Amino acid sequence: MEAEDFANKIFEIKSLLEENEGVALFASHKSRSGKVFENWLKVELCGILSHYGKVLPEVSDAKKKIDIVFNDDNNEWAISLKDRKKRGINVLDNLKELKKAPYNKYKKTCLVFLTFSPFGKKIRYDTSITRELNDKKIIPRIEEFKFKNTVFKYNNEGRIWFVLG
Repeated sequence: MEAEDFANKIFEIKSLLEENEGVALFASHKSRSGKVFENWLKVELCGILSHYGKVLPEVSDAKKKIDIVFNDDNNEWAISLKDRKKRGINVLDNLKELKKAPYNKYKKTCLVFLTFSPFGKKIRYDTSITRELNDKKIIPRIEEFKFKNTVFKYNNEGRIWFVLG
């Protein structure tokens, strides 16, 4: 599966995000339970991806774990999921992680994360994320990135990001 098709599979999470009352509450109150949300996202993505190939959650080496490994018989993907922090996400640092063990054992790696805003406000740091991803001086190794806009219940805007490492 090529990057475009794989990103579209990841973006299937959009309908679950838009329909889930708990996710809407989480997003609207800027919950700091990031790891809990990241684990929920991991479970849901594993369920989606299992329809298209073999899924292995939490593949570990001696020191670190990969959130999800997906194999569709043509490619094997290592997926890193990140929760959004209070002030956004440091894309550069997270992409650097994809170049280290155990991710560097895989030809295809990607970073998946969500950004969202409380009570219908605009997402302030999305512009800086897009600018950072487009600046080849900052991140020369990015092959491509995509995002899909979403609106949670209570009119919270969100964005699902897929960054090919």
